[in-house]
Amino acid sequence: MAKVSYEVQKRYRDKAIRRVVVDLPKSQAEKWEKALTADGKTKSGFIKEAINNYLQSKAD
Repeated sequence: MAKVSYEVQKRYRDKAIRRVVVDLPKSQAEKWEKALTADGKTKSGFIKEAINNYLQSKAD
């Protein structure tokens, strides 16, 4: 059963999700991660919010 669920999830990800990789200097990444933790945010959530804000500013 778990294998079926994994395969369904993989098909969805392959169809609907695009992975974005960012390389940052370690010191900058560490500061960013600490700030996110203090704000109760995730890296993924922060990036999605930043992209949405950018796209919204372009639409205005």
